Amino acid sequence: MLTQEQQLARIDLNLLNVLQVLLAERNVSRAAERLFISQPAMSNKLQRLRDLLDDPVLVRTHQGLTPTAKALQLQAPVARILAQVSAALLQGAFDPATSEAQINIQVPDSLSVVMIPALYQELSRQAPQLRLTSDNTTADHLHLLESGRADFSLYVNEDYGNDFLTWELGTLPSLCWMRTDHPLAGIRELSLAHITAYPLAELTLLRQDAATQSSDPNVQRLLELTRDYGLRDRQRVGSSQLLTLIGIILATDTLFLGAPNPYLLKPNPLGLCHRQIKEFADVRIPIALIQHRITANSSLHTWLRERIVSTWQELGISA
Repeated sequence: MLTQEQQLARIDLNLLNVLQVLLAERNVSRAAERLFISQPAMSNKLQRLRDLLDDPVLVRTHQGLTPTAKALQLQAPVARILAQVSAALLQGAFDPATSEAQINIQVPDSLSVVMIPALYQELSRQAPQLRLTSDNTTADHLHLLESGRADFSLYVNEDYGNDFLTWELGTLPSLCWMRTDHPLAGIRELSLAHITAYPLAELTLLRQDAATQSSDPNVQRLLELTRDYGLRDRQRVGSSQLLTLIGIILATDTLFLGAPNPYLLKPNPLGLCHRQIKEFADVRIPIALIQHRITANSSLHTWLRERIVSTWQELGISA
């Protein structure tokens, strides 16, 4: 006895479309024209339907071709099946107004504090039912993209191999952040010698475990300077939470090196200021939007990618 899978394997799904058109037209010639095939080809498909269903499907009466009771019984479920197949395999343009998709974006905390609110504001207008979540970029961000648990990641622009697509967003300098009444606040351009006199907090796009093998010359230069001046040894506290480190910076003489945050660059009540580091003046970190190839042909992800890129550009996060 054939299993259900074996029985289904014998069914040509194209015959369901033929059945739907025949029941609508009740005329072999018109059905053939509608499907852009010859009348003999349609007659052949009708015979195959009859063999499959063990039923005449259409019988000739005084009113012309009339569907059998079995054919009429199949009409509604076949229409539903074809609609579902069409929706699954023949996706049209993504409709943000009706989408209820759930999207996850991996973004470093120093960028997400302005990037995600701005992106959410844009999505709320265009895709009000879409659900957006974001997490701090971790060493697992590529695995999360590959497994489908994350949709996009923002991180240092690298060659991630053929399985990942990248879109360069811009570059970021590395600045030194401190409280406005810090002893170094009166110096307009700091050197690394100034910085090494104070403890450092770590909040940066460059995690030591993920960036040591970087192929980007700017990243390598930053790592070399960090190593040569012993900045890693000067670090006394680290956190992936921007607000936590801000609290530490405001309460102590601790400094932290990090990419500019547009919110902090503007006049603000947080009591922070930033200074350029002389040795880092020509070192800029390239940032990219990363996507796995499994979502490359998704109209949803194409639409979202365009929104993310445009939001980044409007914020002026990078140069």
